[in-house]
Amino acid sequence: MNQINEDTQAIGEKLKPLLAIMENALWEYECANNSVPGFDDDSFRSIIKLFAAALLERVWQLQERESLCDEDRINMALAAASELKKLIKTYTDIDTEGLYADELND
Repeated sequence: MNQINEDTQAIGEKLKPLLAIMENALWEYECANNSVPGFDDDSFRSIIKLFAAALLERVWQLQERESLCDEDRINMALAAASELKKLIKTYTDIDTEGLYADELND
């Protein structure tokens, strides 16, 4: 795994308590309510970023275990990103590139 500076904690470890709080809040909400959480586009974008980061980390770990060459690693990562984008478009009709339109136009 990538070397991390001794005095720098991995972002995954920093976010771990917050992620657990968010997960538990969602479980509690879903158990107590018969309605959707109400995520707007900004929240949805944040959730996608978190999931994509976690997914690609696991892809990287698999690539390490299988000792894939750089070309295969790149192709695999691009395929994973493409499949995620396709999944989101298919089931939400949201083009993930559109979620960053404001930032890209600045």
